[in-house]
Amino acid sequence: MYETKSKKELIKEYATDEEIGITEAEAKRRLKRYGENELQHKEPKKWYEMFLEQLNEPLIFILFIAGAISMLLGEFSDTVIILVV
Repeated sequence: MYETKSKKELIKEYATDEEIGITEAEAKRRLKRYGENELQHKEPKKWYEMFLEQLNEPLIFILFIAGAISMLLGEFSDTVIILVV
């Protein structure tokens, strides 16, 4: 973790100079090795994917089963209340 290291430790770890930083040649070498410093773009999830992920919870399955049982027993008001939750 960077936040727990001292300034001297980080300078040594990254082989840099405190006053001038890294050379242009070192910058090019690191750019070639590690690539550009860019965040990866991640496609946002579609609304139905997020909805289906929410249904993939154990408690939701229990509620669906309870709703189905109450429907089979003819307790339609209970079924509606359970499924609304």
